Amino acid sequence: MARKISVQKIDNPFMDDYVRKEIEFYGISKYDKDGIKICTVEIIGRCDDFLNVNMRMGGLFCPKFFIDDRLWMSLTPLEIQSHYLPIKKAKGKIAVGGLGMGYYLLKVMEKDNVSIIDVYEQEQRVVDFFKENFSDRKGFEKVEFIVGDIRKTLNKEQYNFAYIDIYHSILPSAVITDKELFCSTNQISEYHFWCQEKVLKYAYEHELLTMDDFDRDLIKLFLKWNQTPASKLRDPDIDIDFVECCLDTFGF
Repeated sequence: MARKISVQKIDNPFMDDYVRKEIEFYGISKYDKDGIKICTVEIIGRCDDFLNVNMRMGGLFCPKFFIDDRLWMSLTPLEIQSHYLPIKKAKGKIAVGGLGMGYYLLKVMEKDNVSIIDVYEQEQRVVDFFKENFSDRKGFEKVEFIVGDIRKTLNKEQYNFAYIDIYHSILPSAVITDKELFCSTNQISEYHFWCQEKVLKYAYEHELLTMDDFDRDLIKLFLKWNQTPASKLRDPDIDIDFVECCLDTFGF
């Protein structure tokens, strides 16, 4: 029997008001030091949401994060929406793979049910940037930074939750080999990689999974998305072989 879950429209990550609130929460619109730079630009033109393509005509201002003049990431709707579920699921002792701008870390730091956060980050300057700007935020005392290649430093640890966001593109093949590596050398109760939800949505749409295969939090996320006009817009295709390999590797 299908599960019935009601969802209110408040706190919907797929609404622009939510995105604006989170950008304001992040709080940094301009920074330039030691090759680390943030500038804020207005979004005009193609700027996808997490689960669909989208075009935006202005009115939303997005911080962009550069390392040595290379665009590393941006606090776009896609970025904020893609972190929503991993933020909600984080609890206990957690591992964060990739610091980036620090938005995800800021959100899980303030959660009362998160006790310890080990952050694996390759670039010391990014860690220094975060410490300089956010050490006064709630929960900073829970954080330990491990600087280096996560594929070498994440070893023989035990975590309630791990969120791995070390990828420069959406859903590279490395998400599969990384999961196999990290879960074979560590005890991780729940593992989540960046954009995992897109794989599960695609699997559902192609009848590889049913709604009964999803937990309540994931169902609620999809229902929130379905409440928005953008849910009628097409999401780019994912290679079906990649999806099937993910399902096998992750045991969905």
